Amino acid sequence: MKHPLSTKILIIAGVFLLTLLLFKLLQNQMVFDNTLGRIAFTYSNTSDTASVMDTAHITKTNKSFTTFDEAHFLHWDVVFYKYMAEHGYGRDDSWPGAGTYAFSPLFPFIWWLSHLPAPFISVLNFLLFAISLVILSKLFLAPEDFSRFDRACLFALALSLPSVFSFYLPYCEASFIFTLSVALWGLFRGKYWIFFVGMLAFTLSRPSFLIVAMAIICTDIYFYLLHRNSKLFWRELGKKLLPIGIGIAISFIIHFIYSGSFVKMFEVHSRFWDHNFQLPTTITDWSTESYGMNVFAICCIAIPSILILPIFMRRLYNMGNPALISLFARNTKKDYLYVLSIVYFIGSFLFVMLTQGGNLNGLHRYIMISPFFYIFFFIIIQKAKPYTITLLILMMLPWAILGYLLLIHGPYQHHLSFLDGGYFLLCLTLLYFLLFNKLKRRPKLIFLLILIFCNTIWTCYLFNHFLNNSFIIA
Repeated sequence: MKHPLSTKILIIAGVFLLTLLLFKLLQNQMVFDNTLGRIAFTYSNTSDTASVMDTAHITKTNKSFTTFDEAHFLHWDVVFYKYMAEHGYGRDDSWPGAGTYAFSPLFPFIWWLSHLPAPFISVLNFLLFAISLVILSKLFLAPEDFSRFDRACLFALALSLPSVFSFYLPYCEASFIFTLSVALWGLFRGKYWIFFVGMLAFTLSRPSFLIVAMAIICTDIYFYLLHRNSKLFWRELGKKLLPIGIGIAISFIIHFIYSGSFVKMFEVHSRFWDHNFQLPTTITDWSTESYGMNVFAICCIAIPSILILPIFMRRLYNMGNPALISLFARNTKKDYLYVLSIVYFIGSFLFVMLTQGGNLNGLHRYIMISPFFYIFFFIIIQKAKPYTITLLILMMLPWAILGYLLLIHGPYQHHLSFLDGGYFLLCLTLLYFLLFNKLKRRPKLIFLLILIFCNTIWTCYLFNHFLNNSFIIA
């Protein structure tokens, strides 16, 4: 297809159908035994579905993939979202109502409006994720920087990363990325009211609004230290934080109406999830599958980002550009969002490390299942163009090796198995990303198709864990 949007729609349909086809094939015991079953096992939760983590009984099995029954979707955070869609926030200490205050109201409201069963909410979430990538790729992959073929390849890669599992679930991640994508679409078209509404909805989509707000403040303070323009600083900061502040106020008012407390969210996070300030004493995780992807997020995204940010800032300073960097200026939006994304990665990393006592659970979701990761993804590929393949690989190889060492020798050390597939698939995807600008058209397409197939198998594998109520990326 010649039209870029038509090509993207075809890619979306192809990736979704491939995921569905592979999952359905692996539901057949004979197919499973002769393919994935030769190198991997499945999980079975034989305890009461209401059991807490300490008493749940998870066993390894050789069973094929499970079915898409409604009951199989009602695990983990979905229990809270469904409760909120049907009843709103809890009004007493009964479960799961008491835990609903840890979650933002937008996604349950969407679920309530749609009246869809959980399996179809998963389809809706995938579509919201796909539409978000259509918007972001349109905004950040310029035709003058990449050919139509290359833009289609990058879009397909972004749609099928090994980390996209959460976008298929009845979780809030899809609304999180969709609302910010809409806000940026309005911003790039000079329509502040769309940006305002989008950012307000974005704030109501996920509790990460606190990290986002701090990332914006830190980014603006840095640029202020360079340009020393107080009027510009306060005007810009106010335009960004106003919709976020209103969204936070709406969330807290809703919480107060239901519970009588404006800070119920913090109380619940502390009481049930132990999210309090605490220095890490060791490294733990809830699952090996999650640990590998969290290690990648730390070693190959968060740490390198911390190191490349000063280099980028020095380049801006030497060019005399800092005073011009603005989210609302036509030519510097991308530079501002690039810096903001890196600061968000750092903030998310610090949040997990300083509030969970060394438990990495959720880290890769905060970093990679976010709109800021895809903004960074689409911007950094263009910034990598001037560098040679050798230099790019030498820059990333030490961090990939460090991640590997953390897998086998770190505090959460274990023997390597298929459960670590997320880490190695992410490394393979990173290699493709580094080679992307130098590969010829045919090997680029073949490599991509292999990646999509392998990454989709991994997504299906994790999705089956979720349906079986196993411990994977809670």
